Amino acid sequence: MVNKGHLRRVFVFIFELWVAVTLALLLLAVLANTWRSAEMPPLEVGCNCSQIGIASSLGSEEVTATTSSNSTEPSFADLAQLLPKVATEDKTVIITSVNEAFARPNSLLGLFRESFVAGEKIAHLLDHVLVVAVDPAAFHHCKAVHPHCYHLKVNSMNLSNANNFMSEAYVELVWTKLSLQQRVLELGYNFLFTDVDILWFRDPFRHISVFADMTTSSDVFNGDDNDLKNWPNTGFYYVKSTNRTVEMLRRWQAARARYPPNHEQNIFNFIKHDLAAGAGDGGLGVRVRFLDTAVFAGFCQLFSGDMARACTMHANCCVGLDNKLHDLRSALDQWRNYTSGMLPEAGKTKSDGGGRRVGWSVPAKYPRGDGSFETKSRRVDRSKDASVATSSADGDEERSKRDKLRGRHTDEMGLGDDLTKLINRNHVLPFLAGAVLPTLLLLMVLANDRAGEQQLAIVSSWGNNGGSSSSPPAHDIRSGAAADQLQPPEKFPGLAELLPKLAMEDKTVILTSVNEAWATPGSLLDLYLDSYKNGEGIAYLLDHVLVVAVDPAGFRRCKVVHPHCYHLEVKDMNLSSAKSYMTKGYIDLVWTKLSLQQRVLELGYNLLFTDCDMVLFRDPFRHINLYADMTTSSDVFYPTRPPLSNPLNTGLYYMKATNRSISLLQYWQAARPRFPNDHDQTVFGHIKHELVSKLQARIEPLDTVYFPGFCEYYDDFDKVVNMHGNCCIGLDIKLHDLMDIATDWRNYTSLSLEERKKGGLKWTYPKRNHVVPFLAGAALPTLLLFLLASDRMSDQLAPIVSDWGIIINNGTGSSSADDDHGLSTGAAADQQPQEKFPGLAKLLLKVAMEDKTVILTSVNEAWAAPGSFLDLYRESFKNGEGIAHLLDHVLVVAVDPAGFRHCKAVHPYCYHLEVQNMNLSSAKSYMTKGYIDLVWTKLLLQQHVLELGYNFLFTDCDMVLFRDPFRYINLYADMATSCNVYYNVGPPLNSPLNTGFYYIKATNRSISMLRYWQAARLRFPNDHDQTVFDNIKHELVAKIHARIEPLDTVYFAGFCEYYDDFDKVVTMHATCCIGLDNKLHDLRDVATDWGNYTRLLPETAAAAV
Repeated sequence: MVNKGHLRRVFVFIFELWVAVTLALLLLAVLANTWRSAEMPPLEVGCNCSQIGIASSLGSEEVTATTSSNSTEPSFADLAQLLPKVATEDKTVIITSVNEAFARPNSLLGLFRESFVAGEKIAHLLDHVLVVAVDPAAFHHCKAVHPHCYHLKVNSMNLSNANNFMSEAYVELVWTKLSLQQRVLELGYNFLFTDVDILWFRDPFRHISVFADMTTSSDVFNGDDNDLKNWPNTGFYYVKSTNRTVEMLRRWQAARARYPPNHEQNIFNFIKHDLAAGAGDGGLGVRVRFLDTAVFAGFCQLFSGDMARACTMHANCCVGLDNKLHDLRSALDQWRNYTSGMLPEAGKTKSDGGGRRVGWSVPAKYPRGDGSFETKSRRVDRSKDASVATSSADGDEERSKRDKLRGRHTDEMGLGDDLTKLINRNHVLPFLAGAVLPTLLLLMVLANDRAGEQQLAIVSSWGNNGGSSSSPPAHDIRSGAAADQLQPPEKFPGLAELLPKLAMEDKTVILTSVNEAWATPGSLLDLYLDSYKNGEGIAYLLDHVLVVAVDPAGFRRCKVVHPHCYHLEVKDMNLSSAKSYMTKGYIDLVWTKLSLQQRVLELGYNLLFTDCDMVLFRDPFRHINLYADMTTSSDVFYPTRPPLSNPLNTGLYYMKATNRSISLLQYWQAARPRFPNDHDQTVFGHIKHELVSKLQARIEPLDTVYFPGFCEYYDDFDKVVNMHGNCCIGLDIKLHDLMDIATDWRNYTSLSLEERKKGGLKWTYPKRNHVVPFLAGAALPTLLLFLLASDRMSDQLAPIVSDWGIIINNGTGSSSADDDHGLSTGAAADQQPQEKFPGLAKLLLKVAMEDKTVILTSVNEAWAAPGSFLDLYRESFKNGEGIAHLLDHVLVVAVDPAGFRHCKAVHPYCYHLEVQNMNLSSAKSYMTKGYIDLVWTKLLLQQHVLELGYNFLFTDCDMVLFRDPFRYINLYADMATSCNVYYNVGPPLNSPLNTGFYYIKATNRSISMLRYWQAARLRFPNDHDQTVFDNIKHELVAKIHARIEPLDTVYFAGFCEYYDDFDKVVTMHATCCIGLDNKLHDLRDVATDWGNYTRLLPETAAAAV
């Protein structure tokens, strides 16, 4: 007899499962437009529930923003009067927000404030926290415990209950708060927004770079702080006040209209790529950086957290006020135990992250078997997990190890056990079980890449009333007719009429090209077309292949075997023979083909270009994602290196039809005169980094596991998509070896599944591949080039090196520039007698970056003469990694008339610092009494720069730069300075500082610091400014509370101390080297070394380092 109790439980379970499926489908339908890829971790869908605050980020749409449902913007009364009372000296405010439930005693606001007191020397930051209360009761509670509270009045909303969060009213509120943040920026204040469900342990400004416009925390961090693929969490982010960031917030709010039911964090994630795009693509060029979850931890990715490095802990991926409070209190208790030395790991862990890693306990308020709740968090023993037990003292190495082992964390850390307990809450298990089926179905729909843009349109329509009124992104090109109307007489007649006949539904075409030799019967074209027919389900792709014939015979032959052929007429060229390839005529042709491809994009068609010396086996579109503007094959693929470090091969690449892609092709073709004798692929290799930095192009290489060639291939028949006849010279040789490959493929497909699983198949080695003799033949000229590039030829080679992608302006400035940059005299000077540095204020406006930062250096005649330091200094910017633009922000201070004249001949921004009764033209004058007087005069000039409201980075001119230094200068310090030698143990100021390179931000404290520095000269009358600074650095900290941070010589090296780490070095300073000739000689050697390093192939560079 059936037990009725059991039967009842079965029916109850089935009913719960049915309800769960229904609810899950509804939930997924609402959230589906947030799923832009199948890679999105499931937890991220629910992470927004933890955020109470304004998550302000960059918005990227060029539309007028609306901050609320009302037509008028809120006035934010009294905000302008309150901010000066709260802000730090550099005009930064910390903002958080609360409602009544979050602000009441013993709730989140109290815990938030308590963490500042328990943290490491951050209690003073509470003076700069502005608490935004969203209801009267919260405002009342705030005023009882905190000095700076602001009541954000929102009409017709009651948000005092914790349950109201994530409701329709709450979503309306966060947009209103975003308007408040925009107003903060408009008033000239930077802000750091933090959700109130965050604990603070250390000063976060140490990790916020001056480089980025916005720095944001992450729900999940992939190891690359510049990678927009990170999933941002706008519960904690910093934005600096510039015109660009104000516009960014306007666009962010404007994007709300495109995604009406969404929280502002989701929308930011949708538009982050558009915001980072360049002005040519309608973007702002916003620089977004992501914070490592090992330092800015959260419950979403707790396994990566480390108490020894932790700055904050966010209760993201945690639902419900009670749960947040419980788990955050547990985390704060763990922090107190750690700082008091009660944790056994604490004594073994260094504060800099070296030594043993100290992990957090899993946040758990889970039910016991008797229905009661555990009130203490359970610590997970990670000591057995090699992936987290230790961490390298070097942050990059630690991050790399963590990324490599990330796939093991879920199983090896014991989290499986804990997660099982976490989901054992009442009815959660049946709900999740019910969600499995619709989730899988949705993932299958979204992951099916052949549905392309049609699927995305369906997904976007969910929650947008079908999406019928939504327009495509502004940068997509979809109107071929409109483009035709704007075009002059068609350069490629008949192309526009042909493309609609062969394009796929998503307007994608496959292009290849042939001449007579490649199109003759039995040649490469036949082999290419046959490979589609013999591949796995790709025969239909032949209907979308356009064969571009470059001569009449090739065109005639194409029409015999293929339905879609186009004759690309090239006058005065005979390209029928196979021998014509790589000749001057062929090089002219490939550039003409690029013009044709550009026209295809302009007509609104995406394209996949493939060389014809290739066989295809599987559908390549399965491996080409929607993220990149250009996806291209590689000769060799290095999965552990930056994508663009791979040697790219433009024999197979996909480009989507956007304005940015068109600009990319235009830039590519425009680069040809700089490399007149080079093939298009070689030129692309030279300019790929420029395309990323200048156009914000997104370029992704394809793995040779899937897209191999004779240069690099694997015997993995189950994954291979195509085989390219690269590294193989000559038509006969290509044909022979590719026919062998086609035969190998047919042998593989003839096997049964069981036989395939046994493996053991190998490709026929390309025996007639002449790549080895070819490389041997290249050895001699390569050796000769290496000898020519030796350091003893540096002066002669410098112009050659600088010509690579850079045109050096050797002209003189205009007369108007003379007036602007020189020292005015006569009547004009008499009108402003109080100005100690006339003309400086006017000049700084032209030089400064958007955040009012200038780079200063100084020269005399000897240092500014042709071929001397100034030329070497400027060339280093041009030859560095993406730092040529910084030259526009360099002000060269000349200390004598001849130095000023030399400067104006080569640089747009020069200032003549007149020092009476001194002759400082000669190199020998350095370190004389006159020189010592001069350096103190330069300190006065720097002080005046600060008084005018400008931050500055001062660098000596006997220095070469390789990378952007602002990436390593944080917002915490008043002054960041280089060192002769860097001690990574002990107090920072123990390192012997070098003031030949330092950054100072414009605050009253910084100005006071410079005044104190100059006043100390009387105590050390015969000393250089650097020696005096070293003598008083501890006084500056004790008396002025100056925050001074030394820069590590691993990055900011000098001859006193340097490391052979080319992958990290930012600058090289000619310290510990005396004499102009000696400095010049050695710095030229260093510049040559850098040039050799940047020209190396990635694997060679790795071996060299």
